[in-house]
Amino acid sequence: MGKWLLFALLLLAPPGAGAADKRAGDLVISQAWAAPSSPSKRTGSIYLTIRNAGAVADWLVDAHSTAALTTELRSHRAGPVVGPPRKVLGIALPVGKTVSLKPGAELIALTDVTQPYRLGDTVPVTLMFQRTGEITIDVPVLAEAPKS
Repeated sequence: MGKWLLFALLLLAPPGAGAADKRAGDLVISQAWAAPSSPSKRTGSIYLTIRNAGAVADWLVDAHSTAALTTELRSHRAGPVVGPPRKVLGIALPVGKTVSLKPGAELIALTDVTQPYRLGDTVPVTLMFQRTGEITIDVPVLAEAPKS
């Protein structure tokens, strides 16, 4: 019965429910969510939006999570055509722009997940920026992206 109650509460959550906006210097991180991990492949993905409200460009250069043995920045657009996600060295955060890590685009990939995570769990992730430094956020596990 507990699983059904949790499922019902997730369905009743207002649009946009999830992690609250976080600030790291001039960067605003919002709409963070993680897809439930794959029990068979022991993989997972984290998605979020980063707005650079500052006067200087920045880069997301790395991410780490205790929820997995390996955490990588990946992009489906890393080559000449959109395809399977490939590791990238960073994600540009231009001045005044919003960058969305989302399915089919850039993402934070978790491999060798230490313990499967499911709807209602949270996944800690530390984001590392070239200029701004580090920020750790708790990312909720949701069935789909939060509505803006």
